[in-house]
Amino acid sequence: MNPSTVQALTKPCSILVLDDDPTWRCFIKSTLEFELKTTPLLAASGREALQILAERPIDVVVSDLQMPVMDGFQFLKRARVQSPSTKVIIISAAFEPLMPAPSTLTAAGALAIVSKLDIDTELVDLLRRIDNSSSEGLLM
Repeated sequence: MNPSTVQALTKPCSILVLDDDPTWRCFIKSTLEFELKTTPLLAASGREALQILAERPIDVVVSDLQMPVMDGFQFLKRARVQSPSTKVIIISAAFEPLMPAPSTLTAAGALAIVSKLDIDTELVDLLRRIDNSSSEGLLM
């Protein structure tokens, strides 16, 4: 196996963070850089995120649920059609009484629903598992 093949097999998964709030985008980016040693791409709107998905392969999108113009549920539905292999994790500060319900989000294709209060624990652990399973799958 040549060195470029080894590098391709061990590259970390690509992550896109979609959140209209610049404070949350910065917090999530910093958390992922510190915890996972990866720098995610950032998008401030669903339209911007869909454009990034059209331009390059993305393994995982971490998307806020409540956003103006195109909310996280609308983004999820469009992303599943445009880029079906991309995993989408929905994050929100509060899920109740928000609509749609978490069960509706997972039925529409969301990999997971994570509270913004659990970004540094649950989200990081989930992304580590995704990254590890992707690497193991490539090595088989």
